[in-house]
Amino acid sequence: MSSSSRQRLAGGVVLGVAAIAFYFGMLFKGPGLGGSGSGDGGPAPGEATRASTSGATEPTLSGDTDLAGDEAVLASTRPATPPAPASPLIKVIISGDKYLVSTTGDEAQATPADLAEVARAALAATGDGQGIRVRIYRKKDATAGAKLDLFSKLNDAGVPSEAIQDMKEFLD
Repeated sequence: MSSSSRQRLAGGVVLGVAAIAFYFGMLFKGPGLGGSGSGDGGPAPGEATRASTSGATEPTLSGDTDLAGDEAVLASTRPATPPAPASPLIKVIISGDKYLVSTTGDEAQATPADLAEVARAALAATGDGQGIRVRIYRKKDATAGAKLDLFSKLNDAGVPSEAIQDMKEFLD
Protein backbone atom coordinates (compact mmCIF):
# COMPACT_ATOMS: atom_id res chain seq x y z
CA MET A 1 0.00 0.00 0.00
CA SER A 2 1.50 3.33 -1.00
CA SER A 3 1.74 6.34 1.26
CA SER A 4 -0.82 8.36 -0.72
CA SER A 5 -3.44 5.59 -0.41
CA ARG A 6 -2.78 5.43 3.36
CA GLN A 7 -3.32 9.18 3.61
CA ARG A 8 -6.60 8.88 1.71
CA LEU A 9 -7.70 6.03 3.96
CA ALA A 10 -6.79 8.00 7.10
CA GLY A 11 -8.64 11.05 5.78
CA GLY A 12 -11.72 8.95 5.04
CA VAL A 13 -11.66 7.45 8.53
CA VAL A 14 -11.37 10.93 10.10
CA LEU A 15 -14.30 12.20 8.01
CA GLY A 16 -16.36 9.12 8.92
CA VAL A 17 -15.71 9.54 12.64
CA ALA A 18 -16.54 13.26 12.41
CA ALA A 19 -19.82 12.50 10.60
CA ILE A 20 -20.82 9.92 13.21
CA ALA A 21 -19.91 12.29 16.06
CA PHE A 22 -21.99 15.04 14.43
CA TYR A 23 -24.96 12.68 14.03
CA PHE A 24 -24.86 11.57 17.66
CA GLY A 25 -24.33 15.15 18.78
CA MET A 26 -27.54 16.20 17.02
CA LEU A 27 -29.39 13.15 18.32
CA PHE A 28 -28.43 13.56 21.98
CA LYS A 29 -28.41 17.26 22.80
CA GLY A 30 -27.12 17.91 26.27
CA PRO A 31 -25.22 20.60 28.13
CA GLY A 32 -22.63 22.37 26.09
CA LEU A 33 -22.47 24.63 23.11
CA GLY A 34 -26.02 25.28 21.94
CA GLY A 35 -27.41 22.46 24.08
CA SER A 36 -30.13 22.69 26.67
CA GLY A 37 -27.71 23.43 29.49
CA SER A 38 -26.10 26.61 28.20
CA GLY A 39 -26.67 30.01 29.79
CA ASP A 40 -26.76 31.32 33.33
CA GLY A 41 -30.12 29.80 34.22
CA GLY A 42 -31.97 33.11 34.09
CA PRO A 43 -34.68 34.04 31.64
CA ALA A 44 -33.76 35.31 28.23
CA PRO A 45 -34.31 39.03 27.57
CA GLY A 46 -37.97 39.74 26.90
CA GLU A 47 -39.29 36.66 28.70
CA ALA A 48 -41.70 36.91 31.59
CA THR A 49 -40.34 36.38 35.07
CA ARG A 50 -42.14 35.72 38.33
CA ALA A 51 -41.08 37.46 41.52
CA SER A 52 -42.19 36.04 44.84
CA THR A 53 -43.93 38.45 47.21
CA SER A 54 -45.27 37.05 50.50
CA GLY A 55 -46.11 33.65 49.08
CA ALA A 56 -47.94 34.95 46.00
CA THR A 57 -46.42 35.28 42.57
CA GLU A 58 -46.73 38.44 40.58
CA PRO A 59 -46.03 38.46 36.85
CA THR A 60 -43.50 41.07 35.84
CA LEU A 61 -42.38 42.02 32.37
CA SER A 62 -38.68 42.23 31.67
CA GLY A 63 -36.91 43.80 28.75
CA ASP A 64 -39.43 46.60 28.25
CA THR A 65 -37.32 49.66 27.65
CA ASP A 66 -40.20 51.66 26.20
CA LEU A 67 -42.33 51.25 29.35
CA ALA A 68 -39.68 51.41 32.07
CA GLY A 69 -40.31 55.06 33.01
CA ASP A 70 -44.08 54.81 32.74
CA GLU A 71 -44.18 51.68 34.89
CA ALA A 72 -42.34 53.40 37.74
CA VAL A 73 -44.86 56.23 37.74
CA LEU A 74 -47.89 53.95 37.42
CA ALA A 75 -46.68 51.48 40.06
CA SER A 76 -47.47 53.91 42.87
CA THR A 77 -51.08 54.34 41.69
CA ARG A 78 -51.87 50.67 40.95
CA PRO A 79 -52.30 47.73 43.32
CA ALA A 80 -49.34 45.32 43.42
CA THR A 81 -51.24 42.48 41.75
CA PRO A 82 -53.89 42.86 39.08
CA PRO A 83 -57.39 41.89 40.14
CA ALA A 84 -58.36 38.40 39.05
CA PRO A 85 -60.68 38.50 36.08
CA ALA A 86 -64.33 37.68 36.82
CA SER A 87 -64.25 35.62 33.63
CA PRO A 88 -61.64 32.93 32.90
CA LEU A 89 -60.57 34.95 29.84
CA ILE A 90 -60.25 38.59 28.94
CA LYS A 91 -61.66 40.28 25.87
CA VAL A 92 -59.53 42.86 24.11
CA ILE A 93 -61.13 45.21 21.60
CA ILE A 94 -58.84 47.08 19.23
CA SER A 95 -60.26 50.40 18.07
CA GLY A 96 -57.90 52.46 15.93
CA ASP A 97 -54.60 52.13 17.76
CA LYS A 98 -56.21 51.92 21.22
CA TYR A 99 -57.13 48.92 23.36
CA LEU A 100 -60.26 48.27 25.43
CA VAL A 101 -60.19 45.39 27.94
CA SER A 102 -63.08 43.54 29.53
CA THR A 103 -62.28 41.20 32.41
CA THR A 104 -65.94 40.39 33.03
CA GLY A 105 -66.67 38.90 29.62
CA ASP A 106 -69.07 41.74 28.75
CA GLU A 107 -67.78 43.88 25.88
CA ALA A 108 -69.97 46.80 27.01
CA GLN A 109 -67.91 47.03 30.23
CA ALA A 110 -64.54 47.24 28.42
CA THR A 111 -62.22 49.95 29.73
CA PRO A 112 -59.26 51.65 28.00
CA ALA A 113 -55.89 50.04 28.74
CA ASP A 114 -52.32 50.20 27.54
CA LEU A 115 -50.32 47.18 26.37
CA ALA A 116 -48.73 46.56 29.78
CA GLU A 117 -52.16 46.43 31.46
CA VAL A 118 -53.46 44.05 28.78
CA ALA A 119 -50.45 41.75 29.34
CA ARG A 120 -50.95 41.76 33.12
CA ALA A 121 -54.64 40.94 32.76
CA ALA A 122 -53.84 38.13 30.30
CA LEU A 123 -51.36 36.61 32.74
CA ALA A 124 -53.95 36.79 35.54
CA ALA A 125 -56.62 35.05 33.43
CA THR A 126 -56.96 31.34 34.10
CA GLY A 127 -58.24 30.32 30.66
CA ASP A 128 -61.50 28.75 29.56
CA GLY A 129 -62.09 25.05 28.95
CA GLN A 130 -59.98 25.20 25.79
CA GLY A 131 -57.14 27.13 27.43
CA ILE A 132 -58.03 30.46 25.79
CA ARG A 133 -56.96 33.40 28.00
CA VAL A 134 -57.33 36.28 25.52
CA ARG A 135 -60.00 36.79 22.88
CA ILE A 136 -59.20 39.65 20.49
CA TYR A 137 -61.90 41.60 18.68
CA ARG A 138 -61.40 44.45 16.21
CA LYS A 139 -63.52 47.36 15.18
CA LYS A 140 -63.49 48.37 11.53
CA ASP A 141 -61.08 51.24 12.27
CA ALA A 142 -58.50 48.97 13.99
CA THR A 143 -54.96 49.33 12.68
CA ALA A 144 -52.81 46.35 11.74
CA GLY A 145 -49.92 47.80 13.75
CA ALA A 146 -51.98 47.82 16.95
CA LYS A 147 -52.83 44.16 16.44
CA LEU A 148 -49.18 43.25 15.79
CA ASP A 149 -48.05 45.24 18.85
CA LEU A 150 -50.60 43.39 20.99
CA PHE A 151 -49.45 39.96 19.80
CA SER A 152 -45.82 40.95 20.36
CA LYS A 153 -46.49 42.22 23.89
CA LEU A 154 -48.46 39.10 24.85
CA ASN A 155 -45.66 36.90 23.49
CA ASP A 156 -43.02 38.89 25.42
CA ALA A 157 -45.12 38.55 28.59
CA GLY A 158 -45.16 34.77 28.26
CA VAL A 159 -48.73 34.21 27.07
CA PRO A 160 -48.58 31.22 24.70
CA SER A 161 -50.00 31.73 21.21
CA GLU A 162 -52.37 28.81 21.82
CA ALA A 163 -54.02 30.85 24.60
CA ILE A 164 -54.89 33.73 22.22
CA GLN A 165 -57.95 33.65 19.97
CA ASP A 166 -58.10 36.26 17.22
CA MET A 167 -61.71 36.76 16.09
CA LYS A 168 -61.92 37.35 12.33
CA GLU A 169 -65.21 39.27 12.18
CA PHE A 170 -65.33 42.98 13.00
CA LEU A 171 -67.41 44.56 15.76
CA ASP A 172 -69.82 47.34 14.87
